[in-house]
Amino acid sequence: MTGTYADVIFSKASNKKFDEILKDFGLKKDFNDAYHCTLTYSKKYLPYLKTSKGVKQDKSGNAKDKISKLVKIKSFGHFDTNDGKNLHADLECKWCEAQFDRAIRAGATTDYPSYKAHVTLMYDCKDFTLDPKSEVYKKWIGETIEIVEERISPLNENWVEEKTKENDKKDK
Repeated sequence: MTGTYADVIFSKASNKKFDEILKDFGLKKDFNDAYHCTLTYSKKYLPYLKTSKGVKQDKSGNAKDKISKLVKIKSFGHFDTNDGKNLHADLECKWCEAQFDRAIRAGATTDYPSYKAHVTLMYDCKDFTLDPKSEVYKKWIGETIEIVEERISPLNENWVEEKTKENDKKDK
């Protein structure tokens, strides 16, 4: 295996909120996978990394665990990526930060100088730019989101390309 990936996914109600946020911004989700928050994107394989509740990876490098954590939307932002300008919601989540730190202590690698718990809402929002003073922006700050599952899987470095390509095919 080439690496280890860990993330969390959200409740149906939380996913609906993310869709509503995009709608309020006049945008539409550009990928067809679940909204998620990455905990670890390590190009080094971590066979002994467990979920926060101690579930071990199976022989294929996968582990899942049901959890319930309430977190809040702290802000929104953009990252410039190889896929375009993303749109994301920053989360107030000490638990996510602790899981990232735990993976680093287990030997995980990272391409970034620091960890930022966030949910990507779009991978390429084109020329859309956030206005932190807008009522739409302010409306969602402090909104509660529920994490319902923690996952560990083998790293797929082409995930974004595959999910957005699948979405492109679906739209045609």
